[in-house]
Amino acid sequence: MSPPKTKKLEAIILNTKPFGEKDRLVEIFSREQGRQKAIAKSAATLKSKLRGHIEPTSHVEIVLYQGKSLDLITEAQTITAFPEIRTSWDRLQLAGYFLQVIRNVTVEHQHNPQLFDILQTALHQANSHPDTAGIKAFFERELLKAEGVWDENWEQTGFETQINSYCERVSNGLHSV
Repeated sequence: MSPPKTKKLEAIILNTKPFGEKDRLVEIFSREQGRQKAIAKSAATLKSKLRGHIEPTSHVEIVLYQGKSLDLITEAQTITAFPEIRTSWDRLQLAGYFLQVIRNVTVEHQHNPQLFDILQTALHQANSHPDTAGIKAFFERELLKAEGVWDENWEQTGFETQINSYCERVSNGLHSV
C-alpha cells in the first residue's frame, strides 16, 4: 500500500516569496514535519482562496499534496492571524525576529515539536502583551533550553549578554556558536 499523497498539518508561516508569475513559495514550520517549503499555486492572484491565509506569522491548518520535489498547498485555513502583531512596529519586528531565528536554527524536515510550541507561545504573547523585551527574553531562554545550549549559571550572572550574543549570531545566519 502506498503512503497517502495528502497530509493535513498545523503550521506557522515563516516566509513567503514569489515563485513564477502567480505562485508563492511558502516556508512553513509544523510540529509534525518541522521546517519545509511548499508551493501555493496561484496564491499571488487576487481571487486566490489561499492568499490571506499564508502570511508570515499566521498559524494555519494546511493540506499538502506530495509533489515531485516540493509539496503543494491545496488548502489553508487560518487558526490565528495575530492581528495585534500587525498593528505595532515593535511587535512586528519581534515576530520577524522569532521567525528568522527559527529559520536559522532548524533543518528542513526535522520535526521539533518543542520549538514549534515555543514559537507558537511567543507569537501569542507578542500578540497579547506589549512587553516586547520580556517576550524576547522568554523566547530566547526557552529556545536555548530546547537546543541544549542553556547554562543555568546565566540566570545568576545576568544572562542577557550571553543570550543576546548567541541569538544575534543565529538570527544573522551564523550557525556555529
